[in-house]
Amino acid sequence: MTSRKDSLIGRVGATLFAGIRFGCLWPVLGALTVLAVSGWAFTHRLGSFPLLDDPNEAQYAEVAREMTESGDWLSPQLNYVLFLNKPPFSYWAIATVYEFWGIHEAAARLPGAIAGWLTVLAIVVWGWKALGPLGGCLAGGILASMGGFFVETHEVRPDLWLVLGLTLSMFALWLLFQNPEQRLERWSP
Repeated sequence: MTSRKDSLIGRVGATLFAGIRFGCLWPVLGALTVLAVSGWAFTHRLGSFPLLDDPNEAQYAEVAREMTESGDWLSPQLNYVLFLNKPPFSYWAIATVYEFWGIHEAAARLPGAIAGWLTVLAIVVWGWKALGPLGGCLAGGILASMGGFFVETHEVRPDLWLVLGLTLSMFALWLLFQNPEQRLERWSP
């Protein structure tokens, strides 16, 4: 009879979790749960309703489709006329998904869901650093459960990429001001 310590699973577990007390694992599991549930919620049934519900949604998807069709990724076009109403990053993201997954509603909505999930991830990390593990999990969970944010993750719009960029910018600014001595050393001649 082999003891638990001598078994392969016991040795692998001891190696993976060496130095981690059981109480320290719960915050990580909480954060992973928030990220997993929000990832599932943001991607669940993306293609279940047509793009015709909102004319802007169909326009953004069409611009990405025309990018994919023409191969011209530098000048966004709608009905083959230059369309410079929004920054092209969201069109590039949608067109990239079209290249790999095909052209359909779920493919058009996937980049927005990814941007929403990355925003939740950024909020979890920021909250973890600012408020501790519980604060990070709560902040990410609250953002992911907000109705307006959830609806935006299921629509083809460039707005969530803007939200992600602003969130990351504010997080970087917050990190910069956390340690004034390093900030002065970093930015002074």
